[in-house]
Amino acid sequence: MRASASLTVMLLGHVRYRHLQVRVVHLLLPMAILCYIAPYSYIIAHYYLTH
Repeated sequence: MRASASLTVMLLGHVRYRHLQVRVVHLLLPMAILCYIAPYSYIIAHYYLTH
């Protein structure tokens, strides 16, 4: 009984950690993409404005 309870707690903890990891990825990925694209979009906008 205690073994199955600890197993359930471990499983819940793993699921929660996984969920947190997914949320962190969903938060960081758009930011990383924006930071990666921003300079290029700025350069393109600058190019279009000056030419």
